[in-house]
Amino acid sequence: MRLSFTADQQEIAAEFVRVLSAEASSERARKAVASSKGWDSALWQELAGLGWFGLGIDERFGGLGRDYLTLCLVAEAFGANLAAIPFASSALGFADAIATIEDEVIARSILPSVAAGKVIGAIVPAENWDRLDIQGGRARGVASAVPDGAALTHLITLGSHAGTQQVVLIEIEQCVRRKVDSLDRVNLACAIELDDAPVRILAERSDAQAIWSRMIDRHAIYLAFMQVGGASAALRAACDYVGQRYAFGRALGSFQGIKHGLADVYAAVEVARSNAWYAAACLDIGNYKLTLAAAAARVSATEAFRRAARANIHYQGGLGVTQEADAHLYYRRAQALGMTIGNPAVWRERFLQASLALRNAATPLDRAA
Repeated sequence: MRLSFTADQQEIAAEFVRVLSAEASSERARKAVASSKGWDSALWQELAGLGWFGLGIDERFGGLGRDYLTLCLVAEAFGANLAAIPFASSALGFADAIATIEDEVIARSILPSVAAGKVIGAIVPAENWDRLDIQGGRARGVASAVPDGAALTHLITLGSHAGTQQVVLIEIEQCVRRKVDSLDRVNLACAIELDDAPVRILAERSDAQAIWSRMIDRHAIYLAFMQVGGASAALRAACDYVGQRYAFGRALGSFQGIKHGLADVYAAVEVARSNAWYAAACLDIGNYKLTLAAAAARVSATEAFRRAARANIHYQGGLGVTQEADAHLYYRRAQALGMTIGNPAVWRERFLQASLALRNAATPLDRAA
């Protein structure tokens, strides 16, 4: 198991950072969110033209190859930015979920359009649905607070028909969307109402739960990297602020209480980064500990991002709590990401269940080791 990234992978991630630094900013995100569309479709097309959405997609389907480790680094870079685009939902979730099905017919019909930025999808857990009825290849129902809802063309979710579980792909271009009060002020959520929306079954019966669980675990790892990126950005902003602001003739960062507080946050971020790296290694080799690693990464990254975002606001004082400050946006994103595809309690439970399953499956010699 390799717990490191190659120079090429790091260079690709660095290039992504350069692109976002040049083309995206919090000011641009605010303007995009305030527009009639509610997201930055122009930036989305720019990134599509540069091929960034093909990173996790096989070359046979119009992508750049399924390099999971590079996609993890790019997820971290995106998390540090405040671009108002559905990159987390589509490139870090939907595209990988379609590839996870390992059905060439489905992949060939969807993934080229995902790589080109024309199809934008998301994974929507069952708890997001107020109701969902699937019959005769059609779906009716209402999903509340779907992240990036204004931009989406497709959803993947776990449903059931006649008592049989199904992982389904739902086309939602013609659905009714209503803006809701979003916790994340950059990637806005929408309520989505389906009426006779076309459905394709991706998996059913005994395969459905296993495939759905694998989709969620993989998406959680990418989100953990995104959270680590956001936590690092928030911590850097806090350190920069206390290094430049003075009180009683000294930089704020020179006071022991502030130094120790930021050191604690740094330790939490590095623990989360270590867990995310291990999860990425499991992802890359298809390790049987994937659920355990994903849960550990998700829980620690959620805690690290929330702590870093809270500290950033705290040390910036009155400025940090205003909506005009980026600290405010990072804080809201930290809270929102922590509840995407399950809150920390859900992932602690998954960690516990995965630990017990591995222990029960182990031999006495394994347990002794």
